[in-house]
Amino acid sequence: MILESGAKILLLHRRMFDGDHGRFFAGVVEGYEAGIVRVCGHTWIHDEFRGLFLRRSDERTWILSLASSSVLLCVLPSTADLGSLRFSLENGDLYVGDARGWRMELSECEPLSDTAFQRRNALENRSF
Repeated sequence: MILESGAKILLLHRRMFDGDHGRFFAGVVEGYEAGIVRVCGHTWIHDEFRGLFLRRSDERTWILSLASSSVLLCVLPSTADLGSLRFSLENGDLYVGDARGWRMELSECEPLSDTAFQRRNALENRSF
């Protein structure tokens, strides 16, 4: 089976338009059948104003089609502690990890050179 009940996963909602906020969902698979997954966990949103990733306190159950091009799914190690997940931006790359020391890079592109990273930050922050 592709996804087993009890598997820990991280869903990344692909940004479709400029200005879309990054959203993530970390949880545990409750069921999977024919490309449809039922998962229970927490939503994470990126607060661009403060530069933080915030976890919503309420637990949610989602039923999603994994055939959607707007959803990316990462299977997390069974040892990952979902209660202590933290997201961080480091030199233009996005990471997720837990308090136990597990960590995974989520960026989909090559790291930016120092000059390109500085230029991108200047444009994003509108400081020249």
